[in-house]
Amino acid sequence: MRKETGELNNMEIVRLKDKLGTQQLPTAELLLKGTVAKLVGKPEQGVKNISKMLLVTRMYNSATAVGIMRRVIALARDYSSRRKIGKKLLSEMPLQMRVLSHMDVTHRANLIFFLSISILMSKYQAGTIKEDDDNLLRIFTPLLKLFTGKQVLEVCT
Repeated sequence: MRKETGELNNMEIVRLKDKLGTQQLPTAELLLKGTVAKLVGKPEQGVKNISKMLLVTRMYNSATAVGIMRRVIALARDYSSRRKIGKKLLSEMPLQMRVLSHMDVTHRANLIFFLSISILMSKYQAGTIKEDDDNLLRIFTPLLKLFTGKQVLEVCT
């Protein structure tokens, strides 16, 4: 990335991209004219190789989001079963039950979506995936990450 002198290795940052994902981890467009590099894979296979890695990281991100949703719901249920307001437990109040139910439905929908894509991912990793399923995997994996990432924030706030 850098020369021995510390300056960039003939890399020019064109712009930072406006993206839907993590804002704290910027994505940039770079010009690499004259950049000294080392080939780490087969020529002409870069996008193919990186897409495999992106599938795994997106699945990991989604699994984490779904797990966090489940944990937050468990904590909220536990708290509402202990917290008294007046002479009633919070868990006996209709509005609280509605909030917890909404959280639970959101979690279950995301879990089903995640498990459905996990089946495709398993076929992909086993080398038994058919072309239609491979296309679905490539289309739905970024959507899975997007939805679970947004909805974990909804459940947690």
